[in-house]
Amino acid sequence: MMPSQLLRSSLLYTLKHRVTREAATSWRNASAFVERTFQGREMFDVLILDDAFPWLGSPFRITEFNYLLGHFKSSYVYSDGEAIETFARGSSFRNELHRYSELFPQHRHQVKRFSPYRSFNARVAYTLFLYNAQRFQKLIERYSLPWVISLNPAGGFRLNNPQSDEWLKRVCDSPCLEKIIATQTVTRDYLIERQLIPEQRILLVFGGAYPMKQLIASDHQPQYYSFDKPTLDICFVAMKYSANGADKGYDAFISTAHRVAPQFPQARFHVVGNFEARDIDVSTLGKRITFYGLRSTSFFPQFYRAMDLIVSPNRANVLAQGAFDGFPTGCCMEAGVCGTAVLCTDPLNLNPCFKNEEELLLITPDVQDITEKIASLAADPVRLRNLRQAGATKFREIYDIDRQMKPRIRLFNEIISRRVGDLRQRRSE
Repeated sequence: MMPSQLLRSSLLYTLKHRVTREAATSWRNASAFVERTFQGREMFDVLILDDAFPWLGSPFRITEFNYLLGHFKSSYVYSDGEAIETFARGSSFRNELHRYSELFPQHRHQVKRFSPYRSFNARVAYTLFLYNAQRFQKLIERYSLPWVISLNPAGGFRLNNPQSDEWLKRVCDSPCLEKIIATQTVTRDYLIERQLIPEQRILLVFGGAYPMKQLIASDHQPQYYSFDKPTLDICFVAMKYSANGADKGYDAFISTAHRVAPQFPQARFHVVGNFEARDIDVSTLGKRITFYGLRSTSFFPQFYRAMDLIVSPNRANVLAQGAFDGFPTGCCMEAGVCGTAVLCTDPLNLNPCFKNEEELLLITPDVQDITEKIASLAADPVRLRNLRQAGATKFREIYDIDRQMKPRIRLFNEIISRRVGDLRQRRSE
């Protein structure tokens, strides 16, 4: 640690625990005192704290953070890489940073390895997921940074779960918290009903940031069953978080495949993710099922354009009490954008805008229900093609990157402007 960093940390610790009335009357004033002491030190705009960046297997992170780094030139991502070791076994922060830098060299200098011994000076701190929020809360409060949390499904956020509720109350009580971004209506409603934070401090932006340009900008044209190819291609795409993938409905998908295969010899089945043939017996499907392993975004444009259906029979409350996926899942979003028909569950009734049977097809995790709906589409290729085309149009509208990111940019600009004004006023005093 540099001498200036040691001095600043020492000042912050002393002020936090032994603040005199003359020096400061609140922790925010203590921070202002430190800012005056370090007024010559560079302050950057947005500090993003994370545990998985720059792992390319998390496309929504890559897309959202890159957008922020591109818009706010004086911004940085500090990641400890904790989740990389979980999701990308055998890899490391250094390995993933090298891969990331090859694709996004313009942002290489803005991605740093997190160290708890470094001091931070930023106008806005930003965390994604509740798990990261509670992990980095003490650091954010140590430097009294204005704080925005994106409260996405998963990542430690669960409904009516004691551990999750404890974390949520703690971060909502933080004096640094400016706003929570809710990506699902159930998240907003939960915060309001529990009286955890006033509604005016919640920004609802349904969906999420995904690599739209990369998914759409492809020379590969959609291939439609019975029009362009003889096979009916059905896929399942997800990460495996449990032994048989029950939370994502992998067991229901394989059972459905066993029922569909005898009825439709032209059906082919495709699995992308960290699933293997040994997870659930698929021997009777033979060469009609293919496992692709984990894949990055560049794989999917060509893949999805050859897929007729993605089946996502995900279930809530499987991994833990209150655990749930957003609607639709990120994998379904990417498939829909590329023109694959989306068949998915909606166990919590989160769908705010998609027309059932026109832009996607709602299912239950019941194998018979899924089988019947696949059979009805296989028997009517024109309807299947229309579903794919209408779905692609809607998904591209909802997940347009500017539509997703502009509300976030406006929020950050408001906080940055207020922060700049506050610091100017403090320095003039």
